[in-house]
Amino acid sequence: MPAAASANALPDVVGPLAARQLRIGLEHYGAGRTEEAIAAFQLGLAAVGNEAPGTVSVETISELHSKLGNACMIRGDLESAGENYKAALRLAPHLTDCWCNFGNVHLKSARPQDAIALYLQALKLNSRHWPARTNLVQALMATQQYIVARGLLLELISERPQDGQLHHQLGKAQFELNEPESAIECFQAAVALNPRDAESINWIGALKQTMGDDAGAQAAYAEAAQIQPLIRRPAAKSPPD
Repeated sequence: MPAAASANALPDVVGPLAARQLRIGLEHYGAGRTEEAIAAFQLGLAAVGNEAPGTVSVETISELHSKLGNACMIRGDLESAGENYKAALRLAPHLTDCWCNFGNVHLKSARPQDAIALYLQALKLNSRHWPARTNLVQALMATQQYIVARGLLLELISERPQDGQLHHQLGKAQFELNEPESAIECFQAAVALNPRDAESINWIGALKQTMGDDAGAQAAYAEAAQIQPLIRRPAAKSPPD
């Protein structure tokens, strides 16, 4: 995996304890040993105060915080992840990935409006940053900014037309914008890319049901049930006014 390759690419570190623990933590993280990685990153940060002034670079300290934040995210400790991303960005505000990950913390903490600001900061640094753009869509949808979300989704789809999940998300945005026919077309595009996309098929069924096409709805539900029998149908609610 990429993280393991990155860790292995680091030169041998025989200097400060903080730098050695960063390497050890990266190796654990790349191998999926999250708890061991957290322990190593924490030990590295604890060692910073014991090193001679100027011995440990700002880059090393900020990376220790950033990588510890990533590991805490995997563990589900959003509070610790957020504190470490914040600490990393105070030292190195140019870290695009860190701004994006800090946004993810807020999105997962049911603070999508705050997440939007953080994703936009990441995009100021790198306007093509894919995770920041796709996660921004999620935050825009969560804050009911459906027109903006649709515009961004259309832009993303133009770049990666074979991404079925983007078509699925566009279908949801079209539904919220009271455009059921367009929504169905989006979900159909998602299914064309992934014929086993039971969720999109169920959405097609739900939308057809709201439009009075009971036969089409039942056919879609039956198709989805063959793929994923326990999937729940989307709520067959009327689109918003």
